[in-house]
Amino acid sequence: MGDTGDILWQRRLLDAGLPSTWPGEDIMLRALAAPIKNDLRELQEARATITNFAKTLGASFDTIETLYAIGGEMNDVANPPRFFSFVVTHLFDVMKFRRLELRFANDHACPEAFRGFARSEGSGGASDAEFTEAISLCRHSRVHSCVIREDGRSGSQIAIQPVIVKGVIVGLLLASEKYGDDPMVNSYDTQLFEAAAGFIGSFCANVALYDDQRKMFLGTIRSLTAAIDAKDRYTCGHSERVAFLAGELTLRLGFPEEDIELVKLAGIVHDVGKIGVPEAVLTKNGRLTDEEFNLIRQHPEIGHRILGGIPPLAPVLPAVLHHHERFDGRGYPHGLAGKDIPVFARIIAIADTFDAMSSTRAYRAAMPREHVLRELSRSAGTQLDPEMVSEFVRMEFSGYDALIRANSSGELVSSTVTP
Repeated sequence: MGDTGDILWQRRLLDAGLPSTWPGEDIMLRALAAPIKNDLRELQEARATITNFAKTLGASFDTIETLYAIGGEMNDVANPPRFFSFVVTHLFDVMKFRRLELRFANDHACPEAFRGFARSEGSGGASDAEFTEAISLCRHSRVHSCVIREDGRSGSQIAIQPVIVKGVIVGLLLASEKYGDDPMVNSYDTQLFEAAAGFIGSFCANVALYDDQRKMFLGTIRSLTAAIDAKDRYTCGHSERVAFLAGELTLRLGFPEEDIELVKLAGIVHDVGKIGVPEAVLTKNGRLTDEEFNLIRQHPEIGHRILGGIPPLAPVLPAVLHHHERFDGRGYPHGLAGKDIPVFARIIAIADTFDAMSSTRAYRAAMPREHVLRELSRSAGTQLDPEMVSEFVRMEFSGYDALIRANSSGELVSSTVTP
């Protein structure tokens, strides 16, 4: 073999860690195989690197997708439980934990709208004692980032992420019993937890603001109806009682919670238009003249005009305008009949009629319950919706009677509409 060939073999032998003398056949094969083994090792390392990169990229994509989905659901501040459940479900699907829970404190530090709420996925949530200990630790230590502790129940790690609203820890995200290739809580877990808790905290702040505005709005509405009730001591609390009865009937009829709250609100404001009726007419102790009755008949349209410029009341305006329509078409102001009368108006009409007969007025005493229910049944199909009346007369009236007693003592009850 020439000089060049000898030099190449010597290099191969040296690279393979073999003597640089002219090789035998087995040594030649080993020398030839050494670079191939090096290439295979480098290829395996490259594949492992690519696999790890793919996992990292996949985890990052899942994190971004989850946070994007959570962010897209933050607009419905009127329904916090639905948003909280959405967050917990999505986190549980992405994060490799067998237990995951979102829980809020049941104390005054937490806004009332979600105080005490808990939602868990997997093998159950934390006990009351575990939660109390965890949130006390975070509050007293002023910890705002993810805390990793040993889970006494499973022996695994537990991730605890505070939920903060206006600088106050109001709840916790908790996860434990991690599974998969990496049983330890890692940076991706804590980063996703912290980001999700940030979204939850922002949502909670918006809910608290919405709740405050709603309370102010309902307080204003109640003040308006109280001004009307104050015109006549015999009708004190009438609007609240109508709201209560309407809500109970709507619940019995199977309407969703959103409609029940709207019907209650309609009951609160249904007689607002009476503010435009002379007090002498409202409190007259005796039969009304035709002219006086025409003034009374105007109150649904007056109320509709008064409330028409308040956007949150738009869904209840038909009930305000049409709660004196009759099922047979002989009511006012538009003479609507049957199912053409808005459903909320038909519900309010029954509650309004029941309370009018059940409470003492300037011109007569309250009627006995049995007589009131008979009159309602007799009016079914003429004045009132017969299907609704059949459900109403089977209702339980202890809550209504409690309102009557409270109003008789001069108390204006204001718990019929959920703030």
